[in-house]
Amino acid sequence: MQESYLRILEVKQKQEIRSPSGLLFKIARNVTHDRVRKKYKENIFSMAEIDQIGDLSSGDDTVEQLEHSQKIAHLETALRSLPEKCRNIMVLRIYENLSYKQIAARLNISVDTVETQLSRALKKCKKHFLKQGYTFK
Repeated sequence: MQESYLRILEVKQKQEIRSPSGLLFKIARNVTHDRVRKKYKENIFSMAEIDQIGDLSSGDDTVEQLEHSQKIAHLETALRSLPEKCRNIMVLRIYENLSYKQIAARLNISVDTVETQLSRALKKCKKHFLKQGYTFK
């Protein structure tokens, strides 16, 4: 929360803020992304696979931004619940957008293992989202 307010102050010094609540949600979302990336430096999957978990795109509307932030928080919780190996592979795939082959090389495992672990991770994340009341297309 403090990081969000510091970023708002930085923006306020440079320009007029037309939508304070919209800016707050956008900054909070970015802070969350930064924390996840920092926390899981060697971990996660691609945006196409995130779409399989649920639509995490954010809109311009403040309500949509809040919903997006909540989805990101649920994704972070789902990732934390995964076994370490599974989580590491997901993090490398999502946040670093590495290919299966690159993940396998980095973790010194087979491509088949990467595919299997990603499949398990996606199923577990989807199950977590379903428990939170999300639906899938």
